[in-house]
Amino acid sequence: MGSNVSFKPVITLKRRGDNEHIASFTKMVVKFSWESDVDLDLMVFYKTKSGESGGIFSIFFGVDGSGGCLERFPFIQIPGSQKPDDVMNSEIIKISSLSDMGQVYIIVLNYEDATDNKTSNFGKYNGQLTIQTDAGDNLEVPLDSDEIGHVCIICTLDNTSGNLKLINENRIISLDTFIKEIPGANLLLR
Repeated sequence: MGSNVSFKPVITLKRRGDNEHIASFTKMVVKFSWESDVDLDLMVFYKTKSGESGGIFSIFFGVDGSGGCLERFPFIQIPGSQKPDDVMNSEIIKISSLSDMGQVYIIVLNYEDATDNKTSNFGKYNGQLTIQTDAGDNLEVPLDSDEIGHVCIICTLDNTSGNLKLINENRIISLDTFIKEIPGANLLLR
C-alpha cells in the first residue's frame, strides 16, 4: 500500500461473530502474525456469487496449490511466508478485488500437526490477523480460541449482500469437517 493512505483507527473484532463493513478498495493486505516457534500456514478458500469454489494455498500434504493472481481471477495472491525477525512469524494475502466473491474464508493451520493428524491449540500461538485497505480500513482479529483441532477459520469476508463485511469466526475444526464444510477445501485432497 502506498504511503499516502490515511488509515482509520484500528477496529478490533474481539469476539466470535463480531463484524465490520469494509469500504470499496483496489488493494487489500491481510497479514497473519504469530509469536510461537511453529510452522503455521495461511490459506484462502472461497465460493463465488455464481457458486464456483476454489482455494489459494502454497503446498499442503504434497499438493501444490496455486499461489493465486492479482491481475486475473481470483484476484487474490499468497506471496509466501514472511519472517521479519526471529520472534514474530507472519504470512500475507494480497487482494485486488472481491466483486465476484460471495464468501472468502481465511484459515490457518499448523502444517506439522495436520500432516501428523495431531490437533492444535491455536490460542497458544498468540496470533493476530490484520486487514488494511487503500480505502483506509484498519481491522484486526485476534486468534484467541482455546478449542483444539486441525484448522482455524479465523474470519470470513462475506460479500453475499453486496456490502463486504469481515466476520470474526475463530472456529477450530477437524480437517475432515473442514473438507466437508468449507467450499474449495476439497482441493487439499488432490
